[in-house]
Amino acid sequence: MPQSTVVDIPAAAPAPALASRIGTVELGCFRLDAVLGEGWQGTTYLATQLGLRRPAVVKIAHADRLASPHAATMRLRFAEELRTATRVTHPNLVTLYAAGETRDGAPVIAMERAAGQTLEQRLAAHASGLPHDVLGPAFTQLAAALAALHAHGLVHRALSPRSARLELAPDRPAKLKVLDLGLSTLRPQPRHWSARAGERYVAPEQLAGRATPASDVYAMGALLWWALTGREYDPPGERGGDHHPDPRRIAPALPARVARFVGRMLARREHERPCAKAVLAAWTD
Repeated sequence: MPQSTVVDIPAAAPAPALASRIGTVELGCFRLDAVLGEGWQGTTYLATQLGLRRPAVVKIAHADRLASPHAATMRLRFAEELRTATRVTHPNLVTLYAAGETRDGAPVIAMERAAGQTLEQRLAAHASGLPHDVLGPAFTQLAAALAALHAHGLVHRALSPRSARLELAPDRPAKLKVLDLGLSTLRPQPRHWSARAGERYVAPEQLAGRATPASDVYAMGALLWWALTGREYDPPGERGGDHHPDPRRIAPALPARVARFVGRMLARREHERPCAKAVLAAWTD
């Protein structure tokens, strides 16, 4: 089905503190037009780049997330990774336009406004899994985007159904864009994060406080599980054992080769997972 809307405007009115930024200009040329959403990391605004009249998305980190003894280290890491990220160009990675700090000192990123719906919305609309003509190109592009990030020494850290948008249009292939690059570096890695509380896309080593490229592959495996079976991945409660989960227990018609590969992507031990480049080669094949 064609998707004509570019973004999803929340129905609820923004809180006064968030709305107070609307109409202001950040990073010298990005006018904040409306609140798009609020998450753990920060607030997302629809914006316009003045002069070019280019639509954009601006994300502003919550100041209280940086009010800790490690705030200076977090800011330095954020700035270093953003400098690297601005040098990564890929058709399936959202383009970062600018980054810096707001007038009151909060980290801020301006980026391209990606078209389509979130991958979560697309997956939720298909109870039996994504149609093959969408699933194939979408996950080829996702693997290609992760491979590009990892080749530049970057780890996304926060890949989830909400951190990608999927545009469908008549007479052309599905188009996927990975979002949230950069701001995800501010996200801490707590040691007792409950996967069953909703963090189904967080690898075991991330739960222990360490994110690696293999962590992104795990998240992609969980997304692929949902796309193939029509159900979100439900990881083992204690993350124990060396079991490679088998999606055929939900979708028995899946080819054995595909099921085994998804199981490897979701392996508890990170060294057992394929790298993103290998995922791309295997999925394309």
